[in-house]
Amino acid sequence: MLRFEICDSGIGMRQDQIDKIWEKEPAHYAKQRIGRYAIKNIKERLQLKYHDGFSLEIKSEIGKGTTVILKIPYEEGTKCL
Repeated sequence: MLRFEICDSGIGMRQDQIDKIWEKEPAHYAKQRIGRYAIKNIKERLQLKYHDGFSLEIKSEIGKGTTVILKIPYEEGTKCL
């Protein structure tokens, strides 16, 4: 597995805010691409490529920042540029 961690030192989020990111939105909102769409789009693309073979996790603490952890399978023969 390859593991990527993206961290910031921003204001952080409460757990209920993190949970809301993953909530399924009604179809009429999903088509408007409002709020939280980018991270959901990334998750959907990962799901298409890796099915259940990846993980995408958000950890955060108010006043200390947020960390996004992505784990994907290592693919032998893939060249990094």
